[in-house]
Amino acid sequence: MTGVSATHPSQTRLLDRHAGALDDRACRDVDEHVEACSTCRDAVDALVWLDRQLTEWPAPAPPQDGLTRVMARIDGRHPAPLQLVWLAPTAATLGAVLVGSLVLALVGPELASHTALASLPQSGALRTVAGLSLAATVLFGIGSLITLALAPALLLEARRRDTEASAR
Repeated sequence: MTGVSATHPSQTRLLDRHAGALDDRACRDVDEHVEACSTCRDAVDALVWLDRQLTEWPAPAPPQDGLTRVMARIDGRHPAPLQLVWLAPTAATLGAVLVGSLVLALVGPELASHTALASLPQSGALRTVAGLSLAATVLFGIGSLITLALAPALLLEARRRDTEASAR
């Protein structure tokens, strides 16, 4: 084996040679090895056979009425009407934020004079912030209770929609 590499080229290198992806020097090296090595020659012969099989394999013809059937299915479907499903939740959220802000603005100063805040220094700003914080906490608590009360109904509605969607 003069001039032939003692190590076999990798399968990737043989495939690259078959595909013509190697430079001239690398092609010569692989070709010399393949000429002298029956194992690598068998691998290259298998690549040639597979390539020939794939090129000779007849492409299936599409059905004669294929386009007509596809177009009939497309024509049978009507686009869904435009639904602004995000509009109602967004409006409800904005309304809740507005009402919450109004409640905080009206109740916060009133709570600033509450007896629970009597231990605070007489600074008006600190009492106002404390009153607003207390009002926000109460508002958050009420919102949490409403959310917990609505959760079962929302879960049931989500399941119903999923069931309807999977039935289609």
